[in-house]
Amino acid sequence: MAGADHVTHGAYASVANFLQIPLVNWRLPSQNELNQFEISMQLPLHKVLGDYLIAKNWYTIVYMYYGDDDLLNLARLTEYFYKKRRVLLTFHLMELPRKDADYDQFFEKFHEKKSNSPETQVIVDVHNSTKMALISKVLKRQKLLKPDRKREFKKYHYVLGFFMSKNDLAMESLKGNATNFINITVLQLFSPTNEVYEQLLSSLSTDEAIKKNFSDLNDIITPEAAFAYDGLLVINTALAGQKFKKSGISNNDLAEDIFPKSMFRKEKMYNGGYRGVYCIPSDDVLHPERPFLPLVNGKKIAARLRDVQFRGLTGDIEFDDNGFRKNFYVNLIELEYMGIPGTSGAVSSITNFVWKDQIGLLTSKARVSYERTRAKVMRSFNRKLNITTALGRPFVMLKENHEKLPPKDKYEGYAMDLINLLSKKIENFDYDIVLSPDGKFGSEKKDGTWDGMIGELMAGRADMAVASLTITRARQQVVDFSKPFLSTGLSIMIRKPAASEFTIFSFMHPLSNEVWMYIIFAYIGISVVLFLVSRFSPYEWRVEEACQGTFTISNDFSVYNCLWFTLSAFMQQGIDILPRFSHLQG
Repeated sequence: MAGADHVTHGAYASVANFLQIPLVNWRLPSQNELNQFEISMQLPLHKVLGDYLIAKNWYTIVYMYYGDDDLLNLARLTEYFYKKRRVLLTFHLMELPRKDADYDQFFEKFHEKKSNSPETQVIVDVHNSTKMALISKVLKRQKLLKPDRKREFKKYHYVLGFFMSKNDLAMESLKGNATNFINITVLQLFSPTNEVYEQLLSSLSTDEAIKKNFSDLNDIITPEAAFAYDGLLVINTALAGQKFKKSGISNNDLAEDIFPKSMFRKEKMYNGGYRGVYCIPSDDVLHPERPFLPLVNGKKIAARLRDVQFRGLTGDIEFDDNGFRKNFYVNLIELEYMGIPGTSGAVSSITNFVWKDQIGLLTSKARVSYERTRAKVMRSFNRKLNITTALGRPFVMLKENHEKLPPKDKYEGYAMDLINLLSKKIENFDYDIVLSPDGKFGSEKKDGTWDGMIGELMAGRADMAVASLTITRARQQVVDFSKPFLSTGLSIMIRKPAASEFTIFSFMHPLSNEVWMYIIFAYIGISVVLFLVSRFSPYEWRVEEACQGTFTISNDFSVYNCLWFTLSAFMQQGIDILPRFSHLQG
């Protein structure tokens, strides 16, 4: 594991690839593609920022950065913005100070310099939670109103492009900007209902040394530490094939398909019969003549790391084929302030956005929370679930004697078989089947509400919908879908032509006999016309001097040459004989 930046990442990746040792990087690497032995724990936030800029219609921004790693993120941001809008993002670069004591003066000069500039949208892209917290505190202390011009003030909108700790994101901490007329948008990593976060806090609270050094345990779990913590969970889940254990990983817990028992002897790891893995084999004191051997089953371990899927401290953990996080979501909190100059401001609105991978920024008023913890789901199993559906063969159908049956047994079909199987596999899974009142699947109305099964889910009258429901972008923005259990599509079927024997006249098959007859008549007719015109035209006759002062008169367009010339024109091929008469040339 490592937190490799743009300077050290190349060395880490090279060693991992050379020794075939998986690399778990809790930072975002500089490359857009990783080798097969590497995964990245940090969330790629350039898509989040890009979609937020598009939603706000910002095309000109001030971009504040701290180091070269942040400039790499700017390159990703501008590329993503151009792909989405086909418009170049205009930005003004400003490097943040290295010393914390210089930040107050830096922002004072910035606000004074930009007082008459239209550039008021600022993205602060610093991949450091401590710096982000410092910038948030500095913005609270800024005085944007001049005593002699109290009625003229300017609003700035700051987007803090990295996560902060849970205490720094508290509303009491963010509302301090109200007197400064600064709008601020922050990214939220730790959800208030994250059960993994609460479990970690509970375990930390039992450590007396930690309680003695930290008055608030929330200060310990920084975003960087959270990504590293989830990296350990990924390793544990991949290697042990089970969830995290407080007792750690023992030899019996390790997956035998990638770690055979012969690999560990007397609490030592052996690779190919030799202890440990060495970049330089001669460094092994016990076996200096050992051959170079990469890690046994290194590729299997790397593949297992990318296959894990669970809920961690930083959200849903899942990786794509390139080793980056996927199917994650980020909460954005936007605070806008209004007030009378010279007095304390008032919070005009607090807007919560959700950005979900492969969907984008969700701004619909009808969106639902994607933070559904396992504890809430399990609590819902203690009561009967209302499952809504709609009639449609062969998924949901009424039984012949449905009038005499209880509501749960009135229906049959593929969807009903699926529900029955779930009730057998999941403990305490009890349910009632309720048909959609209007019999519709669900579509958005003009007023933003939904009808059908989607409307029942959003209104809370149903806990689940099971039917042949098509997954669309609009529906994904308001409800959660399971993995598809059936894929359908349109296909065009054509009859396979019967096999025919090849003959010398097979080239005539594309055209009918009538068409070929017309072509032959046209060919002969054009040749005859060419022959007759060349005979009547004086331009086609040539007088050539023969031997002993005699002269001969000749014409190149004989019957044979006319047929040959017409055939070459039909085949679009060149020929040495060309007509002199202009009418024949046309």
